[in-house]
Amino acid sequence: SKLLHELKNANYKLYIISNWDKDSFPLLEKQFPEIFTYQGMSMFQAIMISGKAHTLKPNIEIFEKSCTAFNIQPSQAIFIDDLIENLRSARQSGLQTIHCSDNNIKKVRTDLINMLKKNSKP
Repeated sequence: SKLLHELKNANYKLYIISNWDKDSFPLLEKQFPEIFTYQGMSMFQAIMISGKAHTLKPNIEIFEKSCTAFNIQPSQAIFIDDLIENLRSARQSGLQTIHCSDNNIKKVRTDLINMLKKNSKP
């Protein structure tokens, strides 16, 4: 969550795309408010869950629906996930991707910083 706080403080827009049912997701938000709020504000600009999108990761459709709903150009977004098949579909949708697992958090941070620097160049 430290990295999320750094990104939020730097005014990056953060989103969630998750395979989750629409009825229990609000319970998750209530159970873990520290994930969803920061300094009294919402951590995320928007959240797309499969239960509302009527499609699951790794289907390309959820990434396309998310970019449309979030008003994001896929080439300007970075998708981080732990499953290779989700990353493959996200790349097919035009998103930049980073693989995250429990043992590579430092690499995720480095890769993200490098991508953000590259994206901010004119």
